[in-house]
This record gives sequence, structure tokens and C-alpha cells, in this order.
Amino acid sequence: MAENNQSNQEKGGSSRKTRNILIAVIVILAVILLAVFIPLTFCSRQDLGDESPPPETTAGTEPEEETTDKPEEPKITDITWQWVRFTSGDGSEIIIDDPNQYSIVFREDGGVEIKADCNNALGTYKKKDSSLKISLGPTTLAECGEGSLYNQYLINLENIATYVLDGGTLYLNLKADAGNMVFRGLEVTPH
Repeated sequence: MAENNQSNQEKGGSSRKTRNILIAVIVILAVILLAVFIPLTFCSRQDLGDESPPPETTAGTEPEEETTDKPEEPKITDITWQWVRFTSGDGSEIIIDDPNQYSIVFREDGGVEIKADCNNALGTYKKKDSSLKISLGPTTLAECGEGSLYNQYLINLENIATYVLDGGTLYLNLKADAGNMVFRGLEVTPH
């Protein structure tokens, strides 16, 4: 009987070893599968399909540079823009009697020079794609007289959100569809 118990223990020990080895193999396979498939779930098929191998080069040659046909951004800088019209969000319109009295010049360095009737102002602007933000700096505060639009002009300029350049006409669009300021470009203004 003792021999029988010893034989059963050896068989049980052998089957335990086999079972432990199988469990270890299964765990290792599971870890490998997870390591391969989990990262793939975070990538879309489109991302994987868009990858292309780097261009092949031969000795002594450089790979060709990719050219992008990105349209050139419209130039609004170093031009005197005269305010000619304002269309409010409700559709009413103001025609500027003397556009020479209301102008703005955007400089390449991010500065802006403004003439607001009998007042002058300096400031800065930031432009990205079609968005535009103007921040006024030093401004003279003379009272220009009855009928002057200098105050409305300066307030509107600080509330610009976007711009559109169409030929020689610049449209400055106010935030929240409050209106559009329309400017005509005159000449290149030296700095």
C-alpha cells in the first residue's frame, strides 16, 4: 500500500508539473497576444493605411522634398485700409462720408496704426488663418465733434473676430455676428 501511495504521489506530482507548465505557457501566450493586439486597438485602420515607407535613396542623392500646394495667405500688411462701410448684425448700414478719416495699417511686426477721425491709436494684432484679434494701445482721446464715428470705430476694431480679403476689399467681421466693417486698400504704406 505504501508503494501504491508513493506511485500515486509521483503521478500526482508529474501531473501537477505538467499543469503548471501548461498554465505558464498559456499565461505567456496571453501576454504576447495582449502586447500585440492592445496597441492595435488604439490605432484606426485609416492611420495604419496612411503610413508609407520613407522614400528610397541611392548613394549620393537626396530624397525629393515634398511640395505642398498650400495657397498663399492673403496679404493685409503695409497697406492703408480705409473704412468705407459698416453693416450691423440687424442689416442696417452706415456709409462712411470721409474714409480718409478712418484708416488702419497692419505692420509685418504685429503692430497696427489707426487713424480714428481726429484721434490716432497704436496697437497690436494677432492673425492666424482667417481669425484676427486687434488690441489697442496708446490712443489720443480728443473729442472730434458731432457726427464723428471715432468711438464706434475703435470699439468695433477691438471686437474683430475674423477677416476676409476679396481683391482690394478687406472685410473685418465682429464677434457674435454683430456686424462687418468694410475697408478699401489704398497703397502700400512704407514703414
